[in-house]
Amino acid sequence: MDLKAALDTVVAAFAAVPGIETASTDPSQVTAPGVLVQLAELEVETLSTWLVTTQVTMVVTDSDGGPGPATSLGALMGACLTAGIRPDGPVVGRSILLPSNPAPLPGLVIPLTVRITE
Repeated sequence: MDLKAALDTVVAAFAAVPGIETASTDPSQVTAPGVLVQLAELEVETLSTWLVTTQVTMVVTDSDGGPGPATSLGALMGACLTAGIRPDGPVVGRSILLPSNPAPLPGLVIPLTVRITE
């Protein structure tokens, strides 16, 4: 089973979305606006197929301490939907700390599932 390939597929999908500057599985490589892709869950679907659920955290800067981040996150989410990326569950708001920025940044956690075969 190639988990790295599954994660790389998700990274590539988000990296292709206009407005997302960085996408990686490595938090030290993510800067806002960007996405951090992490493995959340593995589930057997059939004898040879697995469901790989990822937790994608979309992060933006907090430039104004007010409605700016919500506007930025909404625009990025809209760009993802336009690119055909649809969440596989509820999208949750969360602050995230990245190595590139000492302050918590506003973000959205997006569940996304991909299927892989053994």
